[in-house]
Amino acid sequence: MTAEQLIKKLQSSYRPHVDRGWLRTRMEDIRRDLTDIDRIAHKPGIRGVEDQRYLASSYLRLALDCVGTRMFIEREPQVMLPKQDQTRNLTMTM
Repeated sequence: MTAEQLIKKLQSSYRPHVDRGWLRTRMEDIRRDLTDIDRIAHKPGIRGVEDQRYLASSYLRLALDCVGTRMFIEREPQVMLPKQDQTRNLTMTM
C-alpha cells in the first residue's frame, strides 16, 4: 500500500458523526491499540498472514484513534482549558 492509498483509507474510514466520547476514553482506546500491537509484534515465532492482517488493522485503528483524539482536542479546547488553568493555578500557589 502506498502512502497516498493509506491516507485515502484513513480519510474514508474516519466517521466524525460516530466519533464521540471524552478525552479519557480516547486515551484508553489508544492504550488498548498499543497493547494489541505490542502483543502481536512480540509474539514468538513467524507471523502468519492472519497475524500480519491483524497487525495492519491494529495500526490502522491506532491511527484512526489518534486522528479522532486530535480532532477532539481541536474541536473542544474550551473543555480542556479550565482543567489546565486549575492545575497551573494550583502549582503557582504552592
